[in-house]
This record gives sequence, structure tokens and C-alpha cells, in this order.
Amino acid sequence: MAAKTFPKDPPGRLEAVGTTLYGISWRSRLAAGLRVSRNTLHEWLGGSWTRARRYIDVELIDLLDRERDACAERGVEITALRRQLLGKI
Repeated sequence: MAAKTFPKDPPGRLEAVGTTLYGISWRSRLAAGLRVSRNTLHEWLGGSWTRARRYIDVELIDLLDRERDACAERGVEITALRRQLLGKI
């Protein structure tokens, strides 16, 4: 399978990150993750991002880092729980 090209425009990058992290119901969760209102996110998706372009990318990177770290922490908790269950067999 060919690698998917990452969008060059901020609205495309917002959607790519949002759908990857949160699936079909990504808009409100992405706004919360970026700590912006849904209205602000909607404006960015509509193209009102000229002044915020660099800010959007920095915030997306920060969000990806936070989500990655949360997944890693959850993985550790799941592994510990699994070990406890294996001890009961």
C-alpha cells in the first residue's frame, strides 16, 4: 500500500490529525484537544488560518505528543492488568 500524502494546507492537516486520533466524530474532540472553541476550529477548517498557520502546526504536534504519551501510559496499565489476570490462571 502506498503511503498517504500528508496535506499541505492547515485545514487538511487538522482533518488528518483529527480523524486519525478520534475517528468520525473528530471535530469537537479535536477542538478540546487543541484547547480552542469549536467555533475557532470551524474558522480554521474554513480557511481563516492565515495568522495562525504556524500556531496550528505547533499545537497539532503538542496534541500528538500528549495523545502518544497517554496511549503509552494506558499500555503500561493494560500490561499490568494482563499480568495480574495471567497469575490467576
